[in-house]
Amino acid sequence: MKKIMNIMLLLAVMAAAFFGCSAITGFVAATSPANVTTVAAELPSAEKNGKLIRVPYIYQKHGYPNGCEPVCAVMALWYYGIETDVNEFIDGYLPLAPAPKVGKQGPDPDLVFCGDPREKTGWGCYAPVITRALEGILSDSGYTVTEHHGESLGRLCQMYIDKDIPVIIWATVDMTDTVGEKYYANWTTEDGKEIVYNRKLHCLVLVGYDDESYYFNDPMVRGRDGTECVSYPREAAEKAYSHLGMQSIAVIPLK
Repeated sequence: MKKIMNIMLLLAVMAAAFFGCSAITGFVAATSPANVTTVAAELPSAEKNGKLIRVPYIYQKHGYPNGCEPVCAVMALWYYGIETDVNEFIDGYLPLAPAPKVGKQGPDPDLVFCGDPREKTGWGCYAPVITRALEGILSDSGYTVTEHHGESLGRLCQMYIDKDIPVIIWATVDMTDTVGEKYYANWTTEDGKEIVYNRKLHCLVLVGYDDESYYFNDPMVRGRDGTECVSYPREAAEKAYSHLGMQSIAVIPLK
């Protein structure tokens, strides 16, 4: 019996190591998310000046290791009952280009998704790419897309969360403060544009706030039932968001 228990323990440890790893080329891989809190019963409340929107959740590690941007876009679409899936969004609306060669040449993440979001060798893209993809899928749908650069998370909460509109934002994995050369990759486009790309770039859906935290559907951090949002301290989230140029997108119903 003792031998069997030891074998079972070894198998459990091996399984935890296997499913807990994140080998992602475009990112500096997530390790232990010190800033993140999985939300269970403790949600924003009126007493904490809080607000929370329930948005359908997609876990990107099920097939989209570098697909946080299209995954977040589809979460926003699902919130409005718009029927699509991540593969349809990628194949039908998201422009793709080969992954960059670091230090050499690569695509412009303002124009295309760099690499394939379904591959570990994929990288990512910036807000204009997702805006154009959403505009394509939302044509004649009764919804419009608004892209922002420079609005604080607090301001986005006033503009959208308070009106029950989720917001797609660009920040970093685990809200890491990416100061230092190790977090960045450089390449040049065919047109000579210099790209400085944050290796920990991450896309999330802002769904709530309170006095202490912002709440997100984070496609890399799954709640216990696969649907719960997570919270990050306000200061850490604002700083990580600023590292990616304070980019955000909202899908808005036309009145």
